[in-house]
Amino acid sequence: MAKDRVPEVNTGNKKLDSLLIAINRNVEISNDSIIDRLSAQVYIKGSSQNIHLGKSSKSLTSILPFEGHHDRTTVFESVCQLDYQDPCQLQFTPLALRSNNRSGRKYLRESFQVLLPMYSFKRMKDKGSNKSYVVPFSDEGLNKYTFTPTIDTIYYQGKPHALVNFQPKHEHHTLGKGYFVVDSLNIVKALMFSGRVDFGKVAYFLTLEKDEKSQQVLPVHNHASISYNYAGQKGVNEFECHITFDQLTTKSRKHNLRDKLDLTDIYDKDYGTIDIEKYRPIPLTAEEDSMLQASNTKSLVKQRNSIQRLPEMLVGSSNINAFGNNLKIYGPLDPASFSYDKINGFTIRQKLRFSRVFDSGKSFMLKPDFGYSFGMKEFRYKTSFEWIYNPRKRGGFSISASNRSSEFSSKFRDEVNEVLKDTSALTFKDLGIDYYRRHEAKVEHSYELLNGLMMYTGVSYNYRDPVKHGSRAMSQDRIDALVKDHYADFSPYLRLTWTPRQYYHYEKNQKLYIASYCPTFSLELARGLKHVFGSTSDYGRIEFDVQQTIKLDNMRSFSYHVGTGSFLNQKGEYFINYSFFSRSMFPSTWDDHIGGVFTLMDDYWYNSTPRYFQTHLMYESPFLILHQAKPISKYVIKERVYLSHLWAEDKNAYSEFGYGMGNNYFNIGVFTSFIGLKINEVGVKASIEIDSHW
Repeated sequence: MAKDRVPEVNTGNKKLDSLLIAINRNVEISNDSIIDRLSAQVYIKGSSQNIHLGKSSKSLTSILPFEGHHDRTTVFESVCQLDYQDPCQLQFTPLALRSNNRSGRKYLRESFQVLLPMYSFKRMKDKGSNKSYVVPFSDEGLNKYTFTPTIDTIYYQGKPHALVNFQPKHEHHTLGKGYFVVDSLNIVKALMFSGRVDFGKVAYFLTLEKDEKSQQVLPVHNHASISYNYAGQKGVNEFECHITFDQLTTKSRKHNLRDKLDLTDIYDKDYGTIDIEKYRPIPLTAEEDSMLQASNTKSLVKQRNSIQRLPEMLVGSSNINAFGNNLKIYGPLDPASFSYDKINGFTIRQKLRFSRVFDSGKSFMLKPDFGYSFGMKEFRYKTSFEWIYNPRKRGGFSISASNRSSEFSSKFRDEVNEVLKDTSALTFKDLGIDYYRRHEAKVEHSYELLNGLMMYTGVSYNYRDPVKHGSRAMSQDRIDALVKDHYADFSPYLRLTWTPRQYYHYEKNQKLYIASYCPTFSLELARGLKHVFGSTSDYGRIEFDVQQTIKLDNMRSFSYHVGTGSFLNQKGEYFINYSFFSRSMFPSTWDDHIGGVFTLMDDYWYNSTPRYFQTHLMYESPFLILHQAKPISKYVIKERVYLSHLWAEDKNAYSEFGYGMGNNYFNIGVFTSFIGLKINEVGVKASIEIDSHW
């Protein structure tokens, strides 16, 4: 597939410029956004050993990404299958594995981050990981690297080749240094690259060849070494990978309307059995062969005791499978359980998941969540039970119970809106507004009308009582005199969500959505009914919402979220509670866990707005500002710019502008809010998450 444009290159050497342009056009497959279908078998042999273990090594053994025992080396070999169909995530399926101890499978997972370093494929079971590197001959790389002004000639595989050295203009997690070897036809034959991984450094030597079927230059062999320095513990993982492509096709545009949407054949394959002894394309050394002979010894099946497993249980998740049931327990010290923002302060959360999937595809899941907001001084809970009775049509029933953020009734709306018009007015505490805590029970039925079109019908019942404890508690003298003991709200609703051209697959007869290049549209209609189970509310509510994330290339993306809503025919006193415009019980937003919501906006805006229109935008790229700051850039994988705006009836316009950065473990953003054209305040939001390959 020829490129429509010629990239601009200016190294100061016309011969080198011409060479780089020719290489760029020959290796366009280095951009995985043009790959439509990929199928390959990979043989991997590897080893893992420690270099230095500190005093904390015993407590960290189970979570270290390398061998944590000072007296042994783990070796393994495996045959794996790679499958990809746009827009799936890459399927990485081990078909056979030999190892001298039970840690072999763990270190096999580590090899994925350097297996295909040219591409930004995500793995299905490693959704948080997006580890790829900007290679020098890609479109992005031609601008991010400097190249030697002279071209050296070397003999590679017995023939003369050109050698070009490169180094990054600025240090960054996705950039490295090294050289590549080019033959007389301007085809890259080898790439030596050294760069960074999380808590370590990587060096790999990649061999490439032109595939006769696809006419693409593809990686066929990779020898990689990862040196870790993790909390004073040092170790090295070595991998040698041989890649055999069975199929690789490119696409001429992002998607084709004639493409099939059912991608079950990518996810549900029977690869049969693999005999490693017969398949092995890379011979074992005598030492490796000797160590693998121990694969059936007690060291392979030896179980860890509770003390050894404790750190992993505390900071990660544990899965217990018995009789077809699955129980997933999230550790109390899992960094993903902690978050911070200006409104909630520090929030801690504990999750449990109990599920079972039957052979027919029918399933049930119990999901209790508990947590505490230190900023609000509030205990929070949400428990839901879901039963899928028609898996092929995503038909199911769910029952949930939760508490929500504090609220005030509509009789104080005018007072609140008057204050929101003027940032110099009295504080809300000075108003003595009566707050209530909401407890919600919900029953919902879901069913797929057409592919990508889901219908949800349900009833929510809200019970509100005065807040008597915490940061928003009312004074006792107001409770008896002015406040009703409680309010009840009974509200049936209908919600439709539609994602055009939704790709999907079936797993155990269950229909599971994958992705779509189109936005998702949501519409919800609700009606508050008076005198039903003590309900005192009588109103109508309508909301409409559109959101989408657009991948611009391997590294950059743009996300937007636009929505509007209104309360209609309000009669008497009522509480404003939207579905698409609200602060969630636990902050949960876009993939970065920061954007997609208002970070600094007080709850008063949510609870006093009979009509709203909101917009959230986010642009993400690894190269915005910090890639030029050497001490910081090597730890930052992504940078983001946020812009949010709210129009609310009877209020000044509200806006937030933010800048964020993050990696596979940590995300942080700094935000500034505006009411009208006046700066309101500055705040920070942060989230911590443990990398899923642990």
